[in-house]
Amino acid sequence: FLIINKRLSRQVGLKAVVLLADLISKEQYFIDNQTIKGGWFFNTSKNIERDTTLTNYQQKKAIKKLEEVGFIQKKLQNKI
Repeated sequence: FLIINKRLSRQVGLKAVVLLADLISKEQYFIDNQTIKGGWFFNTSKNIERDTTLTNYQQKKAIKKLEEVGFIQKKLQNKI
């Protein structure tokens, strides 16, 4: 389940709020497993699509919106 804030979805859009809810869930997973590094965690577009049904295009738009309002920061990193 994803829990979303209805008021927030009216402000930034449902897809952005769905993505934010998924990212919050993923962050908590990394915190619980003590694998968060310097406050950062990772997620892949493929994983986000599986968990939210948002396409890569929808994710990019939602990420841009969430960055604009200051809810998230992103850092791209190559696979190691």
